[in-house]
Amino acid sequence: MIIISKSIVEKLSASRPGFLDAVESSGSRSKSGHHVLEPDRWESLLDNFDARAEFLGEAEPMSAVEAGKHFAEAMIDLTKAGKKIAPEDVFQTRLTICLGCQYWNPRMWLGLGGCRICKCSKFALWLAKSKCPLPVPKWLSYEARQTPKLG
Repeated sequence: MIIISKSIVEKLSASRPGFLDAVESSGSRSKSGHHVLEPDRWESLLDNFDARAEFLGEAEPMSAVEAGKHFAEAMIDLTKAGKKIAPEDVFQTRLTICLGCQYWNPRMWLGLGGCRICKCSKFALWLAKSKCPLPVPKWLSYEARQTPKLG
């Protein structure tokens, strides 16, 4: 299963009649309202509704307001995780993997780059508990007991 941000589905639905209904009937919703689908079904919907180009980053980058909201959510996650961060080498490995991923959008986060699936930024790569959102993750969370704490 793959989790697609509700804001991504809303944006793609704005100019595609029936897209939201197709997404809704193809999967379920997470507790936070995000869409949960089989990866093949998501790929099929992108093709059937001519939404692939927009999803893969040819759309406008995230707005400053949207970026601020996601940053605030990331700060809350960091606090909940006890401010545990991953070491530099783990961050660099994650970054290298993400930069080579088809879902990485270099224009998100006001040009800092981010994931089209979970909308995280490079900042999330520092969080020890972060993991790749793909059904078969390209990288996993770093064990919390091994991580240094911020401040």
